[in-house]
Amino acid sequence: MVAGAVLLGKVTVKGYGFGMVASAIIVGAALSAWASTYGIKMSLDSFAKALFYYLFMYGGGLRVSPSRKVQSSLSTERGSLRMDAV
Repeated sequence: MVAGAVLLGKVTVKGYGFGMVASAIIVGAALSAWASTYGIKMSLDSFAKALFYYLFMYGGGLRVSPSRKVQSSLSTERGSLRMDAV
């Protein structure tokens, strides 16, 4: 599944492509649809669900966290203070 998502993510048509995340969703949905036609039920246990949820929330927190602002305000280097002004 991962190899299929990576291959699909690298394909571009006239400069446009799905990207890795969208291709992983597409390949996962296709695999799930294919498996359901043969009666295979795919499921995750509660530990795996919680783990992926926590990783998702951690990644989101990294994107919106104030850590850059705190680090640059504590820094005495002129370069970091200049970047905050920009």
